Amino acid sequence: MTATGTPFDLGANYTAARTIERPRRLELAEGWSSVLLLAFMAALVGWAIDDAHWVLGDQAYTDFLPWAGILGVLAGTAGALLGRGRLVAHGLGAIAATVFIVWAIAGQLAPEGDAGMFTVVAERVWGAWDDLVIRGRATTTEVAHFILVLGIIVWGTGQFAAYALFAHHRALAAIVIPGTVLF
Repeated sequence: MTATGTPFDLGANYTAARTIERPRRLELAEGWSSVLLLAFMAALVGWAIDDAHWVLGDQAYTDFLPWAGILGVLAGTAGALLGRGRLVAHGLGAIAATVFIVWAIAGQLAPEGDAGMFTVVAERVWGAWDDLVIRGRATTTEVAHFILVLGIIVWGTGQFAAYALFAHHRALAAIVIPGTVLF
């Protein structure tokens, strides 16, 4: 009793069928309009935090947050379209977030165009660590660490929502997470 065509039958056609590269299309089951709507939702998160004026000093420090949300959505969408898995998608998104957020903060803190963007932000964050942890003060005059955290929250919210929607097709998670951040 032999069965023909079983999954264990490794005929000559099996190797040929596995090596054919199919062109990857830039199609989303949810449609491209959902990318725009999700980017708008992530920008709303950024605008809400920006308008709350949580950062002391210049109110322009958080003007980049809506752009962080939009770029986070684009990074999550690109990660879903690549189809390489969560680790690669979120790793590349985190690298892009680091570059953009540090660039935006350095542009606000050192608008004269200092070439050492990472150095400017690192010195300000270290100043906050020095004030709060090493010297044991209750407050600090540095704001870069707080702006950095706000940027990470907004970018991460947009990236997670887009990846949940376009890679896992979970619309509820894509709506609930930005709504929770707004709440």
